[in-house]
Amino acid sequence: MIKNRFNMTVFVSFLCIIPSLFWGTINFLHIPKTGGSSIHYLLLQHFDNTLFYPHQRIERRFDCNFTSNFYNAVMRRFPVIENEIASGHFPMWFLNVKNLKLDSSFLFTSLREPVDRVISQYFFVQNYYDSPIEVTANIQCKMLSSDITLTGEDLLQDAIKTLHRMDFIVFMDDFEPGVRRLFKKLGVEKTIEQVPCVRKSKRSPLPEEVLQSVRALNDLDVRLYEYATTFLRYKSY
Repeated sequence: MIKNRFNMTVFVSFLCIIPSLFWGTINFLHIPKTGGSSIHYLLLQHFDNTLFYPHQRIERRFDCNFTSNFYNAVMRRFPVIENEIASGHFPMWFLNVKNLKLDSSFLFTSLREPVDRVISQYFFVQNYYDSPIEVTANIQCKMLSSDITLTGEDLLQDAIKTLHRMDFIVFMDDFEPGVRRLFKKLGVEKTIEQVPCVRKSKRSPLPEEVLQSVRALNDLDVRLYEYATTFLRYKSY
């Protein structure tokens, strides 16, 4: 009995240390200000740090204002993902090109109500960066898109297609239970006692007209989020 218990412990630890043998790789598409820093922190706590792709973002800022010149520069600058875990601000178009094992990998992301996400990003930049505040519209769609040239309805439909491709989606309105379910799916059997709140920014109330303006400017993200919460909740289990 003791020997069997030991073997089971070794087996569970093996699953947690070398996930790529089962999924190819683990890929976390971290959309800014959707709770991703907390998820990344937990990944580092439960997996060997040497397994991680040595980058967490492809740009210094969080504006996600992707252009063809930016795309070409990124493709030259960043290496192919050969590590077992890639966790960071990597748009879908980046993962499609840089991770040759993506089709056989575990792919997940987190989503947040768009107006709340934009406000959180606004105050985060204001609190942490000594630079002009710039928040590009429809960042969730742009991060999930497989083609940086898409706009409008084409961009939305491409982002929805990516969400259908996801193996797991963490929704911000169900964050802590969702994160626990995610890590159980990743093979982490140890109970996560507390989901940390990482990089939370101080916020102030904003007038209703400002909120309505943010909603209008982020119409694609609003529609994306409504679609995901209506049809893709099953991906959070």
